[in-house]
Amino acid sequence: MEAAGPVPATVGSLPVMPRAAFFSDMDDTFLATDKSLVALNMEALDALGCRGLPFVPCTGRAWAAVPRELLVHPAVRYVVGANGAVVRDVRRGETVREASLDPACVRALLGRLGGVDCSFDLFTPEGVLSERARYERLGAYIDDAPSLGTVRASRHPQDLTTEQLIAGHPHIQKLTLYWKDESDRRAIREAVEMDGALGLTTSHPKNWEVMAAGVSKGSGLAFVCGLLGVGESAAVAFGDSPNDIPMLTRAGDGVAVANATAETRGAARHVTSSNDEGGVGRYILDLLGRWT
Repeated sequence: MEAAGPVPATVGSLPVMPRAAFFSDMDDTFLATDKSLVALNMEALDALGCRGLPFVPCTGRAWAAVPRELLVHPAVRYVVGANGAVVRDVRRGETVREASLDPACVRALLGRLGGVDCSFDLFTPEGVLSERARYERLGAYIDDAPSLGTVRASRHPQDLTTEQLIAGHPHIQKLTLYWKDESDRRAIREAVEMDGALGLTTSHPKNWEVMAAGVSKGSGLAFVCGLLGVGESAAVAFGDSPNDIPMLTRAGDGVAVANATAETRGAARHVTSSNDEGGVGRYILDLLGRWT
């Protein structure tokens, strides 16, 4: 579908660039399937920077795992990481929002998952930590090489048990659990849903992601809009997976890439071309062309 987005005002007969903000998921949305940066998307990012319009990476990754080319780009000041649990001001080098899980809830969840074959990755201010034995099992859970490479590169395997890691890190922002079999998938979901303090989403066919209840990319978008002084109705957001849906539905214009899941496309107002075709950049450049 063609781009819509915020409607420009007019002064006399001349259009005025609307005050807008752009939010985008990273994996399989802004990034190509092989995790590379797409030239058309970077062209759009440069165009936003030239116009003083903010671009906000909004990802399930830890904020520091966003490609450096984006972290230092003039259009980027804020990064929403860990599915909304963290907002980082990359220009000032400080975290401006952090929503942590209750460690007691994390310990209880681990106990309920005693017989489940899954990873148990802890997103913390010190990095993404994994018990080494679980880290070495990642290849049994993730069957696509680009995702496996990214996940392995962003984890820090530890020679401690998961129980010890939880005890030593009281500020756990998110959990990611990759699973092997369908029975494991169901068991994880049931275990998480037993605790109303936990929220559940997914960004990959073989994972579950756990945050504090109420934390999502949508809450992260709302927080950053407040920092920017931009209404949520003036936000344009891009995504491909179920964890992007709260962001797409909260933004004034939620846009799914063509390779998005059916559920995500159904929640979006518009659909652009695929991630490998630079759908995010194409949509942004079309909008900018209509505004100028």
